[in-house]
Amino acid sequence: MARHHACTTALVLLGFLAQGASVSAADIQAKDWRMNAWGTPKFGHKVDASGVCSQGGQAGVRFDYERPDKPEQGSGADLIFPQQLEWGKAYRVTLPLRSAGEGKASVDLYLRRDDFPFETSAIRTVEVGPAWQTVVLRGVYNSFSKGVVRISVRDARASVCVGAGKLEVIPVDEVGAPPPPSPVQAQFFGVHVNRLGVHQSWPSFDPGALRLWDTGTTWAQMQPQDGPIAWKSNAHAQRLDFYAAYARRNNPQATIIMTLAMTPDWAAMEHPRRCGNAGYGTNACMPPKDIDDWRRFVRELARRYDGRIKVWELWNESDVWMHWSGGAQKMVELAKAASEELKAVDADNILIGPNVTGSGYKALNEFLNAGGGKYVDGMSAHFYFGRAPEASMHSVRNLREMMTAHGMKQLPIWNTETSTSCIHEAECKAIRSGGGAKLLGPTPALARGLLGQAAMGVVNTDYHTWEGGGARNGAPALVEEDFRTPTEQGRLYATLQRWLLGASVKPVVAPEGIVLMSIAREGKTSYAAWSIHGSARLPRSLVPGVGQVQETDGGKPAALGQGGR
Repeated sequence: MARHHACTTALVLLGFLAQGASVSAADIQAKDWRMNAWGTPKFGHKVDASGVCSQGGQAGVRFDYERPDKPEQGSGADLIFPQQLEWGKAYRVTLPLRSAGEGKASVDLYLRRDDFPFETSAIRTVEVGPAWQTVVLRGVYNSFSKGVVRISVRDARASVCVGAGKLEVIPVDEVGAPPPPSPVQAQFFGVHVNRLGVHQSWPSFDPGALRLWDTGTTWAQMQPQDGPIAWKSNAHAQRLDFYAAYARRNNPQATIIMTLAMTPDWAAMEHPRRCGNAGYGTNACMPPKDIDDWRRFVRELARRYDGRIKVWELWNESDVWMHWSGGAQKMVELAKAASEELKAVDADNILIGPNVTGSGYKALNEFLNAGGGKYVDGMSAHFYFGRAPEASMHSVRNLREMMTAHGMKQLPIWNTETSTSCIHEAECKAIRSGGGAKLLGPTPALARGLLGQAAMGVVNTDYHTWEGGGARNGAPALVEEDFRTPTEQGRLYATLQRWLLGASVKPVVAPEGIVLMSIAREGKTSYAAWSIHGSARLPRSLVPGVGQVQETDGGKPAALGQGGR
């Protein structure tokens, strides 16, 4: 990583992933589709050359589906187009669709990984009728394992026709373009401080946001019995007071993000598997039996912290069944109630969520399909830099595509949990073997990750955690064990904060394999760039006015040649 200096223009060699023009395409014919089924659904598909599913003299495919009587058995069936998708490539899928009968059918078109954890990179839901309509899905395939294009029927029973279509590779910048750049605000630089009490230190870089999760402040912990919260005797309730005072004392302008989640046993529906014994409570992943219990909890917090907590996050990683098993419709009910209670106290209160992981787009799409979008003021997701930080940028692009499809393009995106770790060692192995990205150490991953999130217009990132949250997989602490001295990672974080605070960051189209962005502040422009696959030449024309390059790892300044470097 490098920083470039000139009289009026500076450059930091970091960058932004961009691909060139469309380099390949595949025709999707009726004969190409295959079935992938699990459980006990009733399904079938057949090529239709002359019947209702044929179009303009070309054969189509008819897909019949009937959900089993007991959907909890985990049954389903997808049509799949077997051409393998590649990590980091952006795709446009264009397909004519219609129902095979007189009624309507609801269909998901999506890009999904074939093996565990079966994450969906990009998804679009459409309702089709008896007339043909052309459906377009754009997305960056973002898994380090093989995946394909899929079609699923959402209705309990329906038949759909799929006409001849096309799968194209497109430039990454055509997917989920960020909003016009605006100055990076202080709340972009957020953190989790999870060992408060062992220490009372405030991070030396003065974070602009503090997220409360795994801080002993869940609903289940603060209200273990029915009735008002026992603020004078419940240690968890007192801990929330402690955190609020801690933030106010050290930075009164810091944004506190309070995560509202985990149902107490007395209020919850019963979960048949005890929520996986995840440690949050036997039934904490279930919705409340009475929505008024949730309303009272939210109302009590909103009133107590009026003027001190403005940002409220709906749940944590609601796509993970051990955190939430209540389904989309129940989550919409929670969102509606929380929004009404928060805004009754202060119309400027902000509700974001429901929070999902980077693998949770199918669950989030279900929430939006159920009408939940009108109750939230922003999207909340966990984009871990994962030691292949370009993946976190792809995730933001795919989320923006989904938001646009649901008429929510204008809402901000909050990345409320991130670090430089792989989620687990298996993910690190997948990156190593996937061939699409280079596995990075935590220092370059942090630099690329924060710059990339800023360039994508994300309004907040919360490092997990300041004191350290899993160094084995690449998430070192930002502070030494004395809770005062910044680590190398912490010093880099502070440097990035100085570079970015108040600057407007935007991606710049560059040759494939180079990530490039501009950083503008007070009439001066810097650039950041990096190469994804090793050495690469950066054309001088893309960084006008730059004369020298300074490697951020301490390398000596170097002239930027006519052909690039």
